[in-house]
Amino acid sequence: MAGQEFVFDQRNCRFAGRGADCSVRVPRRVDKLISRHHCMLDINPPDIRIRDYDSLNALESLRALCSL
Repeated sequence: MAGQEFVFDQRNCRFAGRGADCSVRVPRRVDKLISRHHCMLDINPPDIRIRDYDSLNALESLRALCSL
C-alpha cells in the first residue's frame, strides 16, 4: 500500500480491510491484526471520518499504514 494515493471529489463511503470487497485492501502479510472489514471511510471532501467497523483490534492497527 505504500505510496498509493486516493483522490475523492464527491461524498462517498469506502471500506478498508483484508476483505476482497474492500475498496482499500490491506494484505494480511502487511498486518495480521487488520480485520476483513476493519473500518469505514466516510468521505465528504475535504473532510474524512474513519469509523471502526466493529473490528477486533480497533483502529490502532491502521495507524502505521495510512496518513491523512
